[in-house]
Amino acid sequence: MPSHQTNTLLRVLDEKGGALPSILFLVTILSTAAASVILLHFLNAQLTQREIGMVKADYASQSGIATMLSRVHSLPDVAEATGETTLSFEDGSRAIVSSRRWGLFSLINAEGRFRKTSTRRLALTAERLSKQFVNALMFTNADHQLVIAGTTSIKGDIVTGALGISTGTLKDRVTPRSLPIDGNVKKDRSITSFKINRTQLLDQVRDFDGLLGNNAMTGIAEDATLRLVSDGKLVLSRATIRDSITIVLVKGNVALGGPLSRRDQPLTIVVDGVLSFQNDCQLRGLIRIVSSKEMRIPANILIDTPIIYSQKGIVVENSAEITAQLFADSIVVKSKSTLRYPSVVATLSGPGNKTVQIETGAHIEGTVLSFSGNDQRTPGLVTIHPGAEVTGLVYAEDRLTLDGSVRGIVIAKDFYFYEAPTTYLGWIRSGTIDRSRLPNSFLLPLGVSSSPQYEVLDWL
Repeated sequence: MPSHQTNTLLRVLDEKGGALPSILFLVTILSTAAASVILLHFLNAQLTQREIGMVKADYASQSGIATMLSRVHSLPDVAEATGETTLSFEDGSRAIVSSRRWGLFSLINAEGRFRKTSTRRLALTAERLSKQFVNALMFTNADHQLVIAGTTSIKGDIVTGALGISTGTLKDRVTPRSLPIDGNVKKDRSITSFKINRTQLLDQVRDFDGLLGNNAMTGIAEDATLRLVSDGKLVLSRATIRDSITIVLVKGNVALGGPLSRRDQPLTIVVDGVLSFQNDCQLRGLIRIVSSKEMRIPANILIDTPIIYSQKGIVVENSAEITAQLFADSIVVKSKSTLRYPSVVATLSGPGNKTVQIETGAHIEGTVLSFSGNDQRTPGLVTIHPGAEVTGLVYAEDRLTLDGSVRGIVIAKDFYFYEAPTTYLGWIRSGTIDRSRLPNSFLLPLGVSSSPQYEVLDWL
């Protein structure tokens, strides 16, 4: 073979041998790309299925709460249920639902499940406004006539006893020329029988007082209980209280400091002594605070949802802004303070004077409840000072001094004020009540309505 043909053949073989690795490399790249595309589609499909599962599980938990509320017809059904209820739905999802009391509301826990996915929802529930709360004012004392004087005005319907309503004259005050009422007036001889069912409400006091006797809550394991003795320098915080702890029992004076929150596992702090709040205190969620001494809630701390009980009294300091359920014999909400909806201010039956004072510039969004004490010689008294405002329900089983304004509903056995040398019973001298300004979404505590229907108050 000539030399030039031999060289040509070698060049061709060299070129074929160099192309083979290139082809193999290209095939590898294409195979990897194809595998990546297939894997990506698979992961997307898995993610989509998971997202669908999460949505269906979440819908199941919400549906479980809604179904439970639609089925119950009495307070024990919604607030005192024991054990768990499992509900199944047509799409294959299900919900495991349980409930318990949370102050004057009910806490419903629902775990929604769909295949291997689960979500949890917590909801506070309360009562809808029933027909008995369509009125602006219910004056339940059949022995006194309701007398309207000064700058008093009422917008909405009024129900009184057989003695009805009149206008009155006070020194140095304008006498209304006619009844300053934008609404209808109805005389009801049975008005004295109107009572809020307080049996369930009073159970709260028995619970709180029992805890102050160092009685651990039923069903709480000892390893979930933290018992402390304080010399007055102890600060309770997230670092002090492990997540597994559900009740803290303290003998002595302590302070609460830093952020502390609970959602799934409620926490109860019981202090047989003075409990104070540091400036950095932040309390969120399912926390109950019980103290044997007076508590003062300062401004610039965060309180959202907790229950606060004192055997002596609670003072909400100037300019504080909180959302809470407050229980004590004496409660003072000082000037420019705000209790956000759905707050509760309640004095419950028992020994000692029962007083609520809402000072000028203070605003409460929620419910004010005052029940009769054991000593009838010193009737309970709710005082709403000039410039103070309540949006919601005010219920006074004894006396109410109304010089501020109520955007909502007032139910009172008697109105009261003193101008030397005279005590006036059944008189309103300067207050305003406007039923039309109560939001349609406003809900009541459990046990208030005689024909209750239930609804979600807040999602936690």
